[in-house]
Amino acid sequence: QEVCFDVGGKKIEKVYVHEGDKVKPGDVLVELSQGNLIEDIAKLEYEIEKMTLELSYLPKHEEFDIAASYSQYVLNNSSETKKDDGYDDDEAKLRRDERVKEWEERDQDIKDNYKYQREDLEDELEFSKQKLSKLKSELGGSQIKAKMGGIVYKVEEKLEGSTSKKDKVIMTVIDGNEGLFEMSEPDYSQYFKDGDVIHMNIAYGSAQGDYELTPYNYSSWGEKQYFSILDGPENEGIEVDTAATIQAVLGLSEDVLRVPKETIYKADGQTYVYVLDDSNMRSVRWVETGLWGDAFVEITSGLTEGEQVVKK
Repeated sequence: QEVCFDVGGKKIEKVYVHEGDKVKPGDVLVELSQGNLIEDIAKLEYEIEKMTLELSYLPKHEEFDIAASYSQYVLNNSSETKKDDGYDDDEAKLRRDERVKEWEERDQDIKDNYKYQREDLEDELEFSKQKLSKLKSELGGSQIKAKMGGIVYKVEEKLEGSTSKKDKVIMTVIDGNEGLFEMSEPDYSQYFKDGDVIHMNIAYGSAQGDYELTPYNYSSWGEKQYFSILDGPENEGIEVDTAATIQAVLGLSEDVLRVPKETIYKADGQTYVYVLDDSNMRSVRWVETGLWGDAFVEITSGLTEGEQVVKK
């Protein structure tokens, strides 16, 4: 896990780990200054809860106001429309219709008023939820947590009090339970086969010694080639960035005539050695070569076994 911030320009408040520390998934590694974020989030959460409650009450309030309006415009004034009060049937019906019409107009006003209240509250609630989501995202971005268990590695110096830089890696968490060796020699890929046992040597450090490797995920090799460890000496573990040496067999010939590599010279595209004649005098001998190894070169023509070549 490469640890970096999603935002730049903020003060790095606290670094909770040091190089070499072991961490678990979810552990806070580093934290930016939060300012009033926590208070703002709590206040906004309260406002959202309040608006949600108000929205839930609106249907009941609307129902109550409609009932009260009906009572005011229709029921309470029904005595004015009674025939016993001196009105004939037609006049009483007319007055009752007028009251009902007034109530219907009032009823529509009430419904429209609650509709607008509901829309305003819903808009405000949605806006507040979006704002809360943004604030929580900022809060989450201010704390970087370990996504995996492992060892903290390569912590940048003097982080606390400095300013965050977006996407800049400030530390790394590494799973120390498994490691691979990496090589960047695509031209040599052809000399390895899946399942090969390859010998490796670490020359320095606490993990020095001879190891056996095998190609890892061989079918996916490209610009980089990977090897996993099969066997090796017991030690405390191999540190990240440890360099080692492996030998690749590029070609193989047996029962050949060979000379030390340092005795071979080249001129005008041709290869030659210096030999000693019977008088112990040095002379040039043009030769043709076969395989070139780390220490010896195969001679295919120009020399015979037993002749002496000059190293210096």
